[in-house]
Amino acid sequence: MFGNNLEPGGDFPLAGSGAQSSTRARGGIGLTMFAIWQVDAPERFITDAETLDLALDKVDTMCRLKHDEAVAKLETQSEGYTFEIRNPEGTALATLSYHPDISRPYTSVVVEEMRHRT
Repeated sequence: MFGNNLEPGGDFPLAGSGAQSSTRARGGIGLTMFAIWQVDAPERFITDAETLDLALDKVDTMCRLKHDEAVAKLETQSEGYTFEIRNPEGTALATLSYHPDISRPYTSVVVEEMRHRT
């Protein structure tokens, strides 16, 4: 359903550091284990993570931010948001589609079973 286009327009420097993510700087083949991308139009690099648990936490944080924006009636996408966790080669390992539900408080999109795999 989604491609692995690793060259979205523009660079995405890390806030405050002026340095690029190693994953972004090397065109998707980075030094970190995982890269988090928002893949609904337009596709954009969010951040990278050393572990899957950290990648899951970062995706959960992005979903919480999107929920908070929806509650505050800031600009939101009616069709929701889609995030991917990719390996250093750019292959999508996990895809999550999130639609904020402002009728209730935010609940984590990460279930414990995702963290405790064998």
